[in-house]
Parts: sequence; C-alpha cells; structure tokens
Amino acid sequence: MDVAELVLRYVEVLVWPVTVTILLFAYHDAIIAILPNSKIKVSLYGFEIETTLQELKDVTLATLGGDLSSWQRNLLEEIAKEGPKSFERGEIPKEDRKWIRPIMNAGLIMTQPAEAHLGDAKGLALTPLGKLLVSSAVQGINFLQDHE
Repeated sequence: MDVAELVLRYVEVLVWPVTVTILLFAYHDAIIAILPNSKIKVSLYGFEIETTLQELKDVTLATLGGDLSSWQRNLLEEIAKEGPKSFERGEIPKEDRKWIRPIMNAGLIMTQPAEAHLGDAKGLALTPLGKLLVSSAVQGINFLQDHE
C-alpha cells in the first residue's frame, strides 16, 4: 500500500467525524437553544407522559414547594459527584431530615437501604430523576440553580 492510498483511507474514515465536530462547534448555541424545548417521554407507574425538560423542571420545583436551598443543592451535587452518601453514626441526623424530606418526596433522592424510612436509613442515593436533574445543566436547564 502506497502513501496515497493510506492517506485516502484516513480521509475516508475521518471525514464524517471531523465534519460533525465542526458543525457542533459552529452551531453549538442553536443546538443548546433547541434542547430545552425537546420532548422527552417519561414512564411513571405505567403511564407514559410526553413533556419538555422545562415542564419537568417546573413540576419538580412545584413538588419541592419552591427553590432548592443551598444545603439541598450541595447534597445533590455531592451525591452525584461522590456516589451514595453514608452517615457517620449509621443514621441520618434528625436536624438534616427537614432538608432531606422535600427532595426525597420530590423523587430526587432515595434512602439506602432502599424502601427504608428516613429515620431508619443508613444513607442516601440519587434516583434516576435526581440524576437527570443534576446532569441537566449540560442540556441548558440547570435545576440546581436558583429559580427566578
């Protein structure tokens, strides 16, 4: 195989990934603007709902009873970054439960072991919805920022 054939094969292999990468950089703002209005399907308790990320954000904030406190945001980010959170004495401190209960009731976190009552839990983990909301900043809607 001569050099010309080798170069041609590299060009054939790389042309689409390079083109897509260039287009992503060139149209980054337009793509980000479209994502929050994109429809997603959510299946809950046997019902399938089609909604947007913005609507999901609004419902979640309403379920929380308002904005997340800085303590709640930090807890969600910590669990997302470091994995499930265990507590030193093997139980969730009573003074922390008042901050944890709203985000647990909103379906963002779950107890560990699963199905344990908050007073009996040994730790906390993000639910799939919690993971979605924490990672949503990548898609242009940050649920963890102050809501205005």
